[in-house]
Amino acid sequence: MRSPWQFVLGLVLTLAAVVAFGGRGIAAAAWGNAGFVGLARTALQGGSAGSAAQALERARLLAQEAGFARGLGRLSMLQDRQAEAIGSLQEALAACPEDRIAAFFLGQALWQAGEQEPAIAAWRQAGAAPYFVSLGQRLNAAGHLEEAMEAWRLALEIDPQSWQAHLEVGRALRRSRQPEEAIRELAVALDLCPLEAEVQVYAEMGHAYRAARNLDRALWAYRETYARLPAGNAYAYLIGSILYEQGRYAEARQYLCRLLQGTPHAPSHYLLARISIQQEDWAGAERELAQAIALAPSVPEYHEWLGEVYRAQGNSQAAVEAYRAAFCLAPPESRARERIGGKIQALGGELIGCEGE
Repeated sequence: MRSPWQFVLGLVLTLAAVVAFGGRGIAAAAWGNAGFVGLARTALQGGSAGSAAQALERARLLAQEAGFARGLGRLSMLQDRQAEAIGSLQEALAACPEDRIAAFFLGQALWQAGEQEPAIAAWRQAGAAPYFVSLGQRLNAAGHLEEAMEAWRLALEIDPQSWQAHLEVGRALRRSRQPEEAIRELAVALDLCPLEAEVQVYAEMGHAYRAARNLDRALWAYRETYARLPAGNAYAYLIGSILYEQGRYAEARQYLCRLLQGTPHAPSHYLLARISIQQEDWAGAERELAQAIALAPSVPEYHEWLGEVYRAQGNSQAAVEAYRAAFCLAPPESRARERIGGKIQALGGELIGCEGE
């Protein structure tokens, strides 16, 4: 008979297993070679104390029968005896059909044995799609996108309703410069996801539509994202940048100014300067560029456009100084340097050496 501390430890490990597999159903975790208590669905779903106690007692009895078979199955897997592992794990599931841990290991054993369809069926019984979504995320973070895509595709075979898997596949397709395919995956994710997750999907849809140069749909998706986040969030900039591209300067200015009310943001000041240049408001453009440079002094474009503003006002000396700053910030032997150098020479300035070169 188990001591109380073994029971408590078993319960804790069982809860961890339940959380890992979605928090539903009966899960039994292996303890040594004997196995131990699994939690029953009624206990997990907050039934009465009496029904929970009965469910736990039933799970304990099932675990005594199933846990040993599961342990043998896992041991056989570790020793590459797949046929024995499959038999033991199937025996464990016959004793306790809702044992998700055994179902997961059965899927693993079947997959290693080359039986892919039965493996997917076992993983489906285990509710293992979230595991493969997480595995794909870890692989992607390590720079293994191809393997990550395989994990996410497998998650979708296990559970076609996994909005997380559709989201990850859509995000990966967009980053792989396949925006149209990404949009299709993200549309499915949006249909399936809970309300609290919509903001993630709308944001990705905005990026995908923008990559596809569908600015109207990108604007729609970014506005949906913006509406679901606290006021003055960074999506105001993305909305403002699209409105700027569309020549809707007054609307763009509104969104950019909303962001700047609570957040210093050099790109927003830069876009406001570009709007002012379009409207030949040179003083406004100079003011916004000065603020952008104060926040991000190493961006060559900001200095170059400040030179353009000075040049438009007839201040050639100030324009040359701004161009020189942009010239030295641009990468050596780049087209940007060649272009900016031409502007300096056109105003009668000399190309001087840059510090550190």
